Amino acid sequence: MREKVSEKALEFDREFLAEISGENSTNRERLNVVCRALKEAVRTDLTPRQREVLLLYYHKQMKMYQIAAMLGTDPSTVSRTIKRAKVRLKKSLRFYMEFLNCKF
Repeated sequence: MREKVSEKALEFDREFLAEISGENSTNRERLNVVCRALKEAVRTDLTPRQREVLLLYYHKQMKMYQIAAMLGTDPSTVSRTIKRAKVRLKKSLRFYMEFLNCKF
């Protein structure tokens, strides 16, 4: 089954490709592009719960049992939510990572 791609997403991709395909682009510039793509993927591709759990786990560095207690769920639920969010982000960023690995 083929996923629908919005015009906004295509424009976002074109902008990044223009930035990272230049001959004079540095590793730092390419890293900045990937960071921006990650932020956009977190903002648009994750559910609100997945964003919240990832923020607590990675940014606030809370333990899974702490997040579970805070959200009133089981630690295994937090673990599954993190895993599903990472899978979604990997799918979202696969295009950029494949492009960077093949091109550079």
